[in-house]
Amino acid sequence: LAEIKAKSKLYFGEIPRGADVAKVKAERPVMTEAKRITLEDQVTLPRLYMVWPTPALFEEGDAELDILSSVLTGGLTSRLYKRLVYDNQIAQRVNAYQGSSELSSLYYIDVLAAPGHTLEESETIIDEELDALRKEAPSDEEVQRAKNGWESSFIFGLESVGRKAGTLCSYRNIAGDPGYIQKDLDRYLSVTPDAVSEVVNPYLNPNGRLLLHVVPEASAGGEK
Repeated sequence: LAEIKAKSKLYFGEIPRGADVAKVKAERPVMTEAKRITLEDQVTLPRLYMVWPTPALFEEGDAELDILSSVLTGGLTSRLYKRLVYDNQIAQRVNAYQGSSELSSLYYIDVLAAPGHTLEESETIIDEELDALRKEAPSDEEVQRAKNGWESSFIFGLESVGRKAGTLCSYRNIAGDPGYIQKDLDRYLSVTPDAVSEVVNPYLNPNGRLLLHVVPEASAGGEK
């Protein structure tokens, strides 16, 4: 380390220090109406993507949306998996996740339709489940199960030296503290069922999202 510092001073010491770089504060995009797009592609089964702009990494609502994702699609008994894949069998798979980024994030729900079923069927059930969560918080059991999963992922994420180094670096760059991991974990462990319910309406509003239907070629408007 001493040798590195000496060489850095030798080769770069005469270069004057630049001005401090101000931290960028980006405003979260706001959608005032739903946007629908249909895309034809070389796919066998239709796929639905719902996307909403959401709070940035570490901001209020970020951890709650992660917990919500687990309530919706985190396991065989999760709300959307159970209704779409297991009970009604109108989808082959469904995923919900908060794509957290430093300046602004996106929340995704994507569905792969089962043969013989439409994306509109999945849309209806997704909207029903989100509406139910707006009206009533998930159970303590659902939220605790989600917390257990996130706590496990924190622990498994520190198993290798490379992942530890990446974690320390990420916290240093974004949170300004390489030892931020306990504070980060505490964000998840402190989430309550009511807090999960409270993020659904402002961030997953049906009028503030993009809906993309990816369908097999020729099914959305004739052959090309």
